[in-house]
Amino acid sequence: MTLRERAHRAAEEVNDALSPPLTEEQMKQVAEIVENAMTAAINETSLKSRDAALTCCSADRDMAHKIEAEIELAKKALLANLMSLR
Repeated sequence: MTLRERAHRAAEEVNDALSPPLTEEQMKQVAEIVENAMTAAINETSLKSRDAALTCCSADRDMAHKIEAEIELAKKALLANLMSLR
């Protein structure tokens, strides 16, 4: 499931919890807010993973930088996928 689909599902759950239901425009806004929150969480998790790799592999800096590069590539691919859905 893509992030956009997850955001839309979350917006639907919010809508189901509210009375009266949201308008279509409000649903789009809620889905965008959720999507932005997920993107921020991805970025934060990526930074924490990078920091952990650098800390754990401090004796082997080359390995730490390889792990950091892989984390960054995965993050960029995920964010590119997310942006292409807009």
